[in-house]
Amino acid sequence: MADPKGFLKYPRQDDPMRPIMQRIKDFNVMELDLDMAERRKQAARCINCGIPFCHHGVFFGGGRAVSGCPNDNLIPEWNDLVYRDQDKRAF
Repeated sequence: MADPKGFLKYPRQDDPMRPIMQRIKDFNVMELDLDMAERRKQAARCINCGIPFCHHGVFFGGGRAVSGCPNDNLIPEWNDLVYRDQDKRAF
């Protein structure tokens, strides 16, 4: 686990959004990437709680919705690799 108290140390930081006037002109991604230092902080927020909702994609609501990662990524392990500056290994 990256940092056992990371969720207490670092507030949640969502990806910043592109300005609306730019977004309405194209179909590109709306979110901007966080810098690497902020990504590591956010990865440290994982408390590895053992609740499996972030581990695998689970369909519910008649298959209309997904809880967890729709790509079946192991999110706690991925967060730990990002925190340890092993991004390429995480992918």
